[in-house]
Amino acid sequence: KPITLLFDANPLVNGNKSGVGYYTWNLIESIAKNNPSNVTLVGHYFNFLGSKNGIKLLQYPNISYVESKLIPGKILSITRNISQGL
Repeated sequence: KPITLLFDANPLVNGNKSGVGYYTWNLIESIAKNNPSNVTLVGHYFNFLGSKNGIKLLQYPNISYVESKLIPGKILSITRNISQGL
């Protein structure tokens, strides 16, 4: 029976990938290549108000992405902490 794996695609959409970005890229690519009919991968990432252009993501038939253009949780936490400090 096929399974669906959700993953954080934010490390893939950053312009300058870090070690986590490369690790995520290679891990997801390996899973997609080696399990084309057994695993569906769904990556979620933030593109704050559509500000990230030219995003290069892995393209395999068993990978899809969900883009959120709302405010990421980190920004909400920062603004919440700032407003509580006033």
